Amino acid sequence: MTPPRTHWTSGAVSRRLPTLVAVAVASTVVSAEVASSKSIRADELGRKSSDPPAHSAKIVHLGPTPAGVIEQCRRVQAEAHFRMLCPLVLPRAVIGWPGQPPPPLRAGLIRSNPRRPPDGVDIGYGAPWEFYSGQPAALVRPHLWRNRPCCFLHFVVQRGAPASGARPAILGGRRGRLLPANSSGSGAYFGNHVRFFFREHGVSYVVTLHAFGNQETIALLGRLIAELRPIAALRASPPPKHGTTVRIGSAGPRAIAAAPGVLWVLTREQPINPAAPWTGTRATLLRLEAATGAVKTRIPIRGEVRGLAASKGAVWVADASGARQEGIVLRIDPKTKRMVARVRTGTWPAAIAADARGVWVVNTAPFFKRGALVRISAATNRAEGRPVPLGPAPSGVAVGAGAVWVADAIEGTVRRIDVARHRTIATVRVGRQPYAVAFAAGSVWVTNSDDGTVARIDPSTNKVVARIRVARNPYGIAARSRSLWFASLGAGTISSLEASSGRVVKTIRVGGDPVGVALTSGGIWFSQNSEGAVTRLSNQNGHASKAS
Repeated sequence: MTPPRTHWTSGAVSRRLPTLVAVAVASTVVSAEVASSKSIRADELGRKSSDPPAHSAKIVHLGPTPAGVIEQCRRVQAEAHFRMLCPLVLPRAVIGWPGQPPPPLRAGLIRSNPRRPPDGVDIGYGAPWEFYSGQPAALVRPHLWRNRPCCFLHFVVQRGAPASGARPAILGGRRGRLLPANSSGSGAYFGNHVRFFFREHGVSYVVTLHAFGNQETIALLGRLIAELRPIAALRASPPPKHGTTVRIGSAGPRAIAAAPGVLWVLTREQPINPAAPWTGTRATLLRLEAATGAVKTRIPIRGEVRGLAASKGAVWVADASGARQEGIVLRIDPKTKRMVARVRTGTWPAAIAADARGVWVVNTAPFFKRGALVRISAATNRAEGRPVPLGPAPSGVAVGAGAVWVADAIEGTVRRIDVARHRTIATVRVGRQPYAVAFAAGSVWVTNSDDGTVARIDPSTNKVVARIRVARNPYGIAARSRSLWFASLGAGTISSLEASSGRVVKTIRVGGDPVGVALTSGGIWFSQNSEGAVTRLSNQNGHASKAS
């Protein structure tokens, strides 16, 4: 595999808007261990796991440091009483596990001794692909491009003494000693990281970055070191100005869905016991008033949640639970706020689409087994009919024109499913890494997250009739009768598309990494992937802001 070559781009980093920095895709990647990440063992992969490098893998997306990371840096300084440094900007993921949103940026404390103050912060997202002893390297090598900052990051800032073997160097305008990564991954301060040691104001610092090719990693590490500032100089980016911003946790929600007068928010999983994260995780389902953003209900859900759908009479949550990740879909009564059914669907249920008589559930396990579409009846709370075979990485799902439409991130297609016969009757090529699907104005609309387009499918011909160029990395999309709204994570924007003309008629810069979109009678809601918040945009002026 020989990835395409690119170059650095110029441009200052804005504290409100993201910046793109292009770097060459490394031909060899060294993987790293990250706290609480889930590495994929080679024996879990299919023998024919196609995973071509994404176009977006060629860039590093830099955005203002999220509030959650700044908070952890402040904790280090408060507890350890040394001059903690924290970067003004950090990479953000633009590519997720096939069919899933990009992982959010998170941070934790580094402690060499649990009884002593922290030594620094451990910042990252995603999980690395790693070689395991005795496993065929050919099964892992096609996926190593995912160890780049497009998909995976492990960055450390801490105090500590220099390691042996480091050589004098100037990096990011600071004079110190540089120690490249090694192929074995062994050594002080993560041997599979590029490590830089310097001393400033009487404190010895260690700054490391997981390697994705030493030269490319050194260049990005230098950029991050140049952005290091004392924690007192950092301020979280202010929320947008008109509307409502609701903080929900340390990282953005897994999914959001609208119902009459209500916004449902499914948070990402957190350890039930932070001191023993291996004991299990728990997510939370939040019910917000759509008009005010007030949180009215919190429902804990144990397991690995991945999808959400809502209607007036039911809320449905996809949950992968148990040792084998057997899939269940939970039905929750929005009036009583209680779970009324658990329906087994298959391996790793994810996207869900609701209609008047039930829901369609996509099971997806990329590189492990092909996906399947399952129908659940709202009348019986049981799966009905046979599962419909899908492609290797199904993602978004929508109902319209008497059919179910399912996108596939690896195939770059949308399948049309006959709801009566439970079979695929058409497969349409739409673009690179399609993510979300919506139905509006008699057409099917698909966001292609890797090529910056929205595809329009005519159900009468099962053909793409338009590919609309939009801002970078479009993900979530939601439809009204005559318009659609979608989030472009790589550009930090929310845009409106007129269904009749296929033109983008409004683009709102919101900053950060917006990913999910939901429409209510009172406005347009979107989720921030790394900021731990959802924000409502006013229908009248289209501007976002924090509630007063």
